[in-house]
Amino acid sequence: MAEASRSLGELAEELICPICLCTFATPVTIPCGHNFCHLCLDLTWKVGATAYSCPHCRQSFFPKPELKKNTVLAVVVEQFLQAQEREQQEVDEEEEVEEEEEEQQQEQQVSAGDPVTCDLCLRAPAVRTCLTCMASFCQEHLKPHLESLVFCDHQLRQPLGDLQQRKCPDHAKLLEYFCYEHGKCICCVCAVLHKTCQTSTLQEAKTNKQIDLNKQMGTLRGKLEKVSTSLADVEAKESKVQDIAERKKALLREEFSEIKDLIEKEEEEAMKRVAGEEQRVNQKFKTTHNALRKKKVEIERLQGHLERLLSEDDEIMFLKKAAQLKSTTTKDPFVPYIDFNQKLLQALYRRAFSLKEAMKSALQPPSAGPGSSPMPGEKPVQQFPLPQKYPFTLNATPLAGERPVQHFSPPPPLFPFKTPPAFKPKTGPEAGHHKKPPPKGNPSTKNPSASAPASDGHSKSRQELIQCNPSTKNPSASAPASDGHSKSRQELIQYAEKLCVDINTAHKRVVLSDNCTRISVTDTPQNYSDNPQRFTHCSQVLCQQGFFQGIHYWEIDIQSSTFCGIGIAYKNIDRKGTDSRLGRNRVSWCIEWFNAKLSAWHNDVEEILPNPNPSKVGVLVNCDEGSVIFYSVSKKKISLLYKFQAQFTQSVYPAFWVFSSNTTLSLCQLK
Repeated sequence: MAEASRSLGELAEELICPICLCTFATPVTIPCGHNFCHLCLDLTWKVGATAYSCPHCRQSFFPKPELKKNTVLAVVVEQFLQAQEREQQEVDEEEEVEEEEEEQQQEQQVSAGDPVTCDLCLRAPAVRTCLTCMASFCQEHLKPHLESLVFCDHQLRQPLGDLQQRKCPDHAKLLEYFCYEHGKCICCVCAVLHKTCQTSTLQEAKTNKQIDLNKQMGTLRGKLEKVSTSLADVEAKESKVQDIAERKKALLREEFSEIKDLIEKEEEEAMKRVAGEEQRVNQKFKTTHNALRKKKVEIERLQGHLERLLSEDDEIMFLKKAAQLKSTTTKDPFVPYIDFNQKLLQALYRRAFSLKEAMKSALQPPSAGPGSSPMPGEKPVQQFPLPQKYPFTLNATPLAGERPVQHFSPPPPLFPFKTPPAFKPKTGPEAGHHKKPPPKGNPSTKNPSASAPASDGHSKSRQELIQCNPSTKNPSASAPASDGHSKSRQELIQYAEKLCVDINTAHKRVVLSDNCTRISVTDTPQNYSDNPQRFTHCSQVLCQQGFFQGIHYWEIDIQSSTFCGIGIAYKNIDRKGTDSRLGRNRVSWCIEWFNAKLSAWHNDVEEILPNPNPSKVGVLVNCDEGSVIFYSVSKKKISLLYKFQAQFTQSVYPAFWVFSSNTTLSLCQLK
């Protein structure tokens, strides 16, 4: 048993968590090899820390190691706890047996209320017990111990009923000493055998043990006070956390209730406007119905006159009545143009759509940060400002079945929140052309998908095309600006790319020639092999080269710019359906000629542009700043056609759409 206890004690030292100093609970092992409780390590490592270190050896880790349960160590801990429990049960059982035996012996020797009898006469009650003679004596037989000098050094005590238990079981001598190494009482004979051990009298051993137990009692009292204080602190913190959570919930309920009220108010106002417009249109229909009914009655009355006249047999009466009908004429029915106010409906729809997209962008999972703003009465948490990604512009593609509207003034505001300054909608004749200032500051702060067409279309020289860093081409080079600062064409050509069309993406009506650098279209399907990357709905094609970082430039010669498009797209653009057309989805940006009309397209939103009928178009893509710029290039002049501002999350590929058989696109080899 002693050896088992020692082995368990040695094993217990290896199964203690260095943080909580208790036996492991759900042990985990980190890369340095040390083991900890899962909860202890989670509480030790701060959430959102940039580096994590072992609490034992201070070895650093980044990123945070994934904590997985050490199943082998967990099994060892479980077996150790079971063995410890069994050992404790055995010790408890032994103690219970010893206590029962002692109680039985005491009951046998001393019954309740009966005194200890004299060991000599076995009748009279004993008045003293001699520990030297190991016997109890009555008053009569005690006289020799009191009167004779022979017994003067004998130890007399009050009558003891357990006198036999004070004898050594091996030598039948009085237990007078205590062995500290073996932890038991010994007699004078045993003391000789324990001469190498530390021994003392029973009284000294009792005194020393009492001192040790008093110290241990003091330590336990201090630990109990600390545990009680810690428990009170934890309960107070728990109560505080609950109070803070309730206050936060109340604040959030108020904020969300206000948001719901504002949205409901916005919806109510929008519905009222649509209902009012519907009532106005219905009133026009009602007036038109009444006028047409009157006209119908008039025509039916005239028709009756004619029928009666035609049934007249008398020639004189017929001609006489016919002459009277000469002056009776009726005008053709007039149906006025009746339709909804498309400007109002588009404004309402676009406003609701912009609100929805802004809320989608704003509703990101919150996370605490060092620069966060506090809620009222609470500790700081991170703010989520309304993103400037979706401007409340009213110049948008009309709804299905509506007439396109280019410029109109927005209706009075329906929703009481401020539009971001960078996206305030313009009114008047400039509403359809949003001028874009030159990029400033950190390019990462630019608004995705915000676009700016050419402001005036003034011609610029080819040397004024781009502002760029004359260093070698690399991803960190500064982006050429669209403000037309003077630079030579040689600085532009350093970003030039040699492109080649990917035949596996070409629609079967697209004809490729000149080593896949010349693109046209025909009514005769080409003998291309089936490929999941091939466009099947629109006569489009992508290039083999894709760009994810850096600055890139290419030029395209255009022959008969009618029904064609030039742009960029992600590799995962749809290959089937109407959504696969360039600019009609979120993953492509293009300019497109439709007859004589030039438009910029992205996400199915059209922006009509001035059409200079260029014979050559330059495309500049800055993946780092997230911009794509289209230029009209001639021998002496360059003018800006359009600039898209976006945030590219994938590689972009040059893309082309050709619909007219008279149109040919040729990729220029600038290098």
